[in-house]
Amino acid sequence: MRVLLIRHGPWAWQPATNEADFPLAPQTKALARTVRRAIRRAGLRPDAYLTSRWRHARDTAIILRGRDADAALVDVIGLTPKTAERRFTWRGILDEAVAQGVHITDASTLAFVGHEPRLRQLCTRVARVDVAEIERLEVVVVHATSLKALLGRHAQVERRILVRPLRRRNAKPATAR
Repeated sequence: MRVLLIRHGPWAWQPATNEADFPLAPQTKALARTVRRAIRRAGLRPDAYLTSRWRHARDTAIILRGRDADAALVDVIGLTPKTAERRFTWRGILDEAVAQGVHITDASTLAFVGHEPRLRQLCTRVARVDVAEIERLEVVVVHATSLKALLGRHAQVERRILVRPLRRRNAKPATAR
C-alpha cells in the first residue's frame, strides 16, 4: 500500500477573505497538472483523494485527480487545519474516508492533499523518521506492506517527487503565497 502525501499548491491571497476560502494562484493549475503527470509517470494511480476542506487544497486534489472518475474525492476534517487533535490521526482520517464510502482495504494507493505541518507530522508518525518540510505541490510517497503495517507504524518514505516551475527570463515574480 502507498500513501501519497501532497501539499496543496500556492494560493492567491485575497483581502477580506477567510484563509480557508483562498483560491489557487493562477499559475498553480498548470503546475498541478504537471505534478499529476509526474505521479502517473512514477506508476502511481490513487484509488482515492482525501483532502482538507480548505478551498486551495480541495482544488489541488481536483486537478490532480483529473478525469479519473473512478478515484474518489472526499473532504476529510482530519486533514483540515485548526481541527481538533483527536481527529488528526491516521486511523481517524481513514475512518472518516470509510464513512464517506472509500474502500480503504481495497485501495493500493491513497492520496492525502493537505497542509504543512500536518502532512509532515503524519509522515513522521507512520515512518518513524523526521522528514524535511513538504514543499508546495511536492509528493511524499510512503510505502507499507499492508494497511495493518501502515497503522502499526511500519512504513517508510519511498521517494519524494517535486516538480519545479519553469522560470522564464524577465518574468515578473509570483505574488502567490
